[in-house]
Amino acid sequence: MRDIVVLGAGGSAGAIADLIDSLNAVERQWRLCGFLDDDLAKAGTTLFGAPVRNRMHDIASVREALFVVGVASYRRPRGRAELAARPGLPPERFATLVHPLASVSPNAKVGAGVLVFSYAVVCDGAIVGDHAYLSSFCFVGHDAVVGAAATMAPTSSLLGGSRLGASAYAGSHSVLKEGLSVGEGAVLGMGAVVTHDVPPGVVVAGNPARAI
Repeated sequence: MRDIVVLGAGGSAGAIADLIDSLNAVERQWRLCGFLDDDLAKAGTTLFGAPVRNRMHDIASVREALFVVGVASYRRPRGRAELAARPGLPPERFATLVHPLASVSPNAKVGAGVLVFSYAVVCDGAIVGDHAYLSSFCFVGHDAVVGAAATMAPTSSLLGGSRLGASAYAGSHSVLKEGLSVGEGAVLGMGAVVTHDVPPGVVVAGNPARAI
């Protein structure tokens, strides 16, 4: 078994712990040995049966472990990329976890540190960048691109050939029309129907989606 550590002990921690449990139910391969978090109030506590250690940079104490990034929020869409970069670790130190009930085409490319949750679908020709977070029931169409450290909330969809930029966030039930692009750090609000390209850092919502 390999030790695995989650960077961050916030709202996504439970979903990641469940993902690890689901993988272990098929084949025992991961030991969740802790969370690293900067919140001093969490230090010394236990979360989902694993200890919460103080300071995100406390990598030396778990030097043999692999890591995943445990934050995913529209309030801070660039947080995943920032957290992944902080330890200064090479890509091979990050685990890629794909839920047994997810569907990932063998003709798709999935990077390091990616998390794919139950019933997510990644179609042929798709590219999923390092540290991307694909929530349950999200859909990545053929030849679509999910940028590095981007987040797809539950039931969000990228249609064929579309592109969700690095550190962008696709809210629940949002849809990106085929062939369109969303810029780095942009946010698609819940239920947004995106029919035009979205510039970097812009927040859009509505049907059709407009900047807000």
